[in-house]
Amino acid sequence: MDSKYVTSAMLANMQSAGVLLGILPTVLAMLGSNTVEIALLSLRRPLFAACLAAASPAASPVHGSQFYDPIAALKQRAGHVKIPGFGPMVRSIVVTVEWLLVLAALGNVVELGMELGVWTVSSWATKQRYLPLLWTVSVLIVHLAGSASFRLRAHMRQPNGHGPIAFYSRITYWLMDEFTPCAEQTPTLVVWKQETILFLLMSWCTTTLTVVHIVYGVLMLSSLLFISVEDALSVVGRYLISALICRALLAFELRGMSKSSAVQDSDYSDESDT
Repeated sequence: MDSKYVTSAMLANMQSAGVLLGILPTVLAMLGSNTVEIALLSLRRPLFAACLAAASPAASPVHGSQFYDPIAALKQRAGHVKIPGFGPMVRSIVVTVEWLLVLAALGNVVELGMELGVWTVSSWATKQRYLPLLWTVSVLIVHLAGSASFRLRAHMRQPNGHGPIAFYSRITYWLMDEFTPCAEQTPTLVVWKQETILFLLMSWCTTTLTVVHIVYGVLMLSSLLFISVEDALSVVGRYLISALICRALLAFELRGMSKSSAVQDSDYSDESDT
């Protein structure tokens, strides 16, 4: 675009839009889920958890204490709202609404990433139109690292104490659980194992990746040109809607997991009980 057609008002408008978009990743990280919560849900509904992660493209940084006792979220506490039992019809309606909402949220952020790549230009990478979409989907790398860290300390076990769930049983459970709310799933024992050096290293890498992803989002979104404040507000609103939907769905499922999942602090306590 010829500079003589760009007025000072237009430049000020684009700069304001850049500021608005620049704070978006931080706001999304504050409202969104963290890697521990997504990893916890992935024990029961991995595909649904992956969709929730991708539909909220900024993960919240995890503090060290959250990695040390994340399964505290599964422990029933007095005063907490308990998910009531569902009949077959209500269960089908609930899981259908869940999938429709998460797929709509996912489609929304993917469409936003593509639109920003087509209609805007980054001031420091004018030819790379894929950067907004890359930021949107690269959050999955952060959550994969978080899930890998989490599984170094947590695994599912059959309630009867016969040991970890076999691979073929995991496949069967997965097919059923992906389309069943956590509150209505087969009771399962979540065992929290002793930490290892590898776990500490992976958890540190996950936290670092989370911060790097947020910084990349701030750098990329704040550099976008040829977008007005009005359009930026629309972009922010759509991202926030997806993040809030995913947060509500995650909170509902984690509360349901507290109903269907028992918690054991370590393998040693199980051995001492037998």
